Amino acid sequence: MNHRDNGEILAENVRLAFAKTKLTRVEVANKIGISRARLSALENHNAPIRATELWDLAAALEMSPGWFFEEHIPELTTS
Repeated sequence: MNHRDNGEILAENVRLAFAKTKLTRVEVANKIGISRARLSALENHNAPIRATELWDLAAALEMSPGWFFEEHIPELTTS
């Protein structure tokens, strides 16, 4: 069984959320008050996410915070 950690799942879901929105990464980074580099680090699983960043990111992308930790494989394969 392939076990992925929450950080990997979160990073994948950040990318998926961006695929579902019309907002750019720069717009979202500015909206939540982080740098584009920081957002990129979160998206590429190069840094842990802070709770406040998760809540702000979820709000900006109109997702629930918990959504970022769920597996969305069917959504990835049908997009």
